[in-house]
Amino acid sequence: MRRERSRIENSRDVLIELDEKSGAMLKDTLLEMCNEIFIFCSENNLCCMLGGGSALGAVRHNGFIPWDDDLDLNMPRKDYLKFIKLFSEQKSEKYELFVPDGNHRISNLFMKISLKGTIAEDVYSAGASIKTGISIDVFPIENVPNNWLHARYKAAIANIFAFSAVSCYMFQNRNESMKRIHCSGTINTLNYIIRCIIGFSMSFKNYEYWYCKFDKWVQFCGETKKCTIPTGRKHYDKEMHACSVFFPPVKHKFEQYFFNIPHDVDKYLKTLYGNYMEIPPIEKREMHLYTKIEFLNIGKTE
Repeated sequence: MRRERSRIENSRDVLIELDEKSGAMLKDTLLEMCNEIFIFCSENNLCCMLGGGSALGAVRHNGFIPWDDDLDLNMPRKDYLKFIKLFSEQKSEKYELFVPDGNHRISNLFMKISLKGTIAEDVYSAGASIKTGISIDVFPIENVPNNWLHARYKAAIANIFAFSAVSCYMFQNRNESMKRIHCSGTINTLNYIIRCIIGFSMSFKNYEYWYCKFDKWVQFCGETKKCTIPTGRKHYDKEMHACSVFFPPVKHKFEQYFFNIPHDVDKYLKTLYGNYMEIPPIEKREMHLYTKIEFLNIGKTE
């Protein structure tokens, strides 16, 4: 998860910012992982594209956003499901998949492709029993019902479900660093308290149960005119687009590679970021907050 840079000031004793060397190592690791994933998808005829800040980085910087250190991918649900099966079978020695499907370990509402032998512990995972390594997030693109009322109903329940499920996770995995980053002001503190109350009320089941329920809810079969990314930054209803916005994906330069991005990337990015070509001021730049990071056979920062 990410928060504005200004929130770090209240949490410097529990959170770290990567130095230039560690940041470069992390980006190099993620880039090689991403290239391997795209090659695998191409070989298995699966659709995959950069999403969120990674698509923004491709368009605005031809690579990583300079102050960002993650990679996000989008994948249509049917290919997402095929990828889980095939990648687990063929790449299990190097990678572990964390997926809310009841068959894998679960760390989030979406799939994480984690590099074995590494550690990347952020503010939300510091107190959790499930530990992931350096990871790439993969967000499923879901079909949206053609009926307007059905779509709005599905969106409303999905948003409530997501908020409640994550609240359950936060309550069951609460820790000092999570509390410090969330309680940096009156509004943030109130939000944290509300989440803990909701999380407590749902804790008759573990958070993995609710994550799987959410994942089942957002799926929708059949040919539809629109699709969405329920686990994206704007959630189900505000990430709805005509399918033509995503498909067919097009190639765009990202560092030394060319990766897929959404077909109408301008419309996609405007929905997420508004005037996305404008460089935000330092205090508005999003970044990851770590409590520990360890690279494969290289060393660690904590």
